[in-house]
Amino acid sequence: MTLVIPTYDQMMLPILEVLRDGADWTAPAMRDAVAIRLGLSDEDLLHMLPSGTQTTVGNRIGWARSRLVKAGLIESVARGVVRITAEGLAVLASRPEAITEGYLRRIPAYRAYIEQWGRRGADQESAGRSTEESDAEETPEARIESAHAQHRGALEDELLIRVRQLQPAGFERLVVSLLLAMGYGVRGDGEHIGRSGDEGVDGVIREDKLGLDLVYVQAKRWQANVGRPDVQAFVGSLAGLKARKGVFITTSAFSKEARDYLDRIETRVVLIDGIQLAKLMFDNGVGCPSARRSRSKRSIQTTSTKSDPAQILSRLEIASSSGQRRSSVADGLRLFRTRPRTFGRTVTRLRGRKRPRGYDRVHDPPPSRRPG
Repeated sequence: MTLVIPTYDQMMLPILEVLRDGADWTAPAMRDAVAIRLGLSDEDLLHMLPSGTQTTVGNRIGWARSRLVKAGLIESVARGVVRITAEGLAVLASRPEAITEGYLRRIPAYRAYIEQWGRRGADQESAGRSTEESDAEETPEARIESAHAQHRGALEDELLIRVRQLQPAGFERLVVSLLLAMGYGVRGDGEHIGRSGDEGVDGVIREDKLGLDLVYVQAKRWQANVGRPDVQAFVGSLAGLKARKGVFITTSAFSKEARDYLDRIETRVVLIDGIQLAKLMFDNGVGCPSARRSRSKRSIQTTSTKSDPAQILSRLEIASSSGQRRSSVADGLRLFRTRPRTFGRTVTRLRGRKRPRGYDRVHDPPPSRRPG
C-alpha cells in the first residue's frame, strides 16, 4: 500500500489552526496535534526518510514551521517552542483554502527573506519533497555543501532568536563585543555608552591608542524595519559628535529608503541587519557554542582538495564492492554527517595509511607525507 503523506506546504494551514489558541506550543505537542487534525495513521507517523534519521512527517512539519516563522505568521519564543502572531491570526481570519509557497511569497516578510537568502532548495520544496528526498539529483559534493549550509543556517537562526530576547542594554553590549571580536579597536578598546543623554549612540570603538579615530555604534533590537528617519537621526548624532564613521545594527531589517539615503551623504555609516548580524556572530564566535561551531567548520574543511568528497565516497564504494566494508555512497554521507570522527577513521583506513598521533584529519598532510 502506497502511503500518501501531506507535503510540507499542505501542513502549514493545519499548523496555524492548531496554534489558533495563542498558547505556547512545543514541537512534539504541535506535531501530535497536527497529525490528529490531518488524520495520519500510525504507519504514516512511523514512515522514515531514506536516510533513516528522521520521520517523514516530522521532517515536513519542521519545514512548514520554519517557513511560517520566516513569513512572520508564527514566532519562536524559545528553542523548540512556537506561538501564533497577530499576522497569523489575521491570515486565519481570511479563511484561506490553503497556504502554499506562492501564498507566502505575497507576504512582505517572507519575500524579503527569499530575496536576502536566495534559498536554492525553495523550488524543490514547493513540489513537496524534503531536502533528503531531493539529494538523489545532486552530486556528493553538492550534498555535503548543502548539509553544511543547513547546519550553519540553523545555528544562525537560533542565534538571532536568542539575540532578540536580550534586554536593550544587553544587546548594545553584544554589538560592541562583536565589533571588538571582528578586530576593530586597539587591544579591545571599546565601550558601551547607551544610557540617558548618550546623544543617540550606544557604543564607541577606539581604533587607535590615542582615540583620535572613533567608530560610534547604534543598536536597535526591533521587530519592525528601521526606516530613513532613524538612520538620519543617527547621522545627525554623528555630526554633533564630529564623528566620521558609524555602524547601525538592528535585529530586523532596513528599509530601501534608509539604504538609499546613505548613498547621498558623505558620512560613512554601515548598516547591519539581523541576517548579517547572525552571520557575523557565527563567523567570529560571538554567542555561538564553540563545539557546535567547530563541527560546522569541520564539515566544510573536510571538502578540501586533499580530502576530496568524491574520492572519499569512491573509496567507500570500492570497499563495499570488495567486501571490505558494506558502505554505499548514501551510507558514507550519513556517516559523515552524524559521526564525523568515525568517518575520518574509516577514510584513513581505506586509504591505507596511518595519521601521526595528534594530527587532525581536516588539515593537509604534513610535509613528510606529501607526494613529491
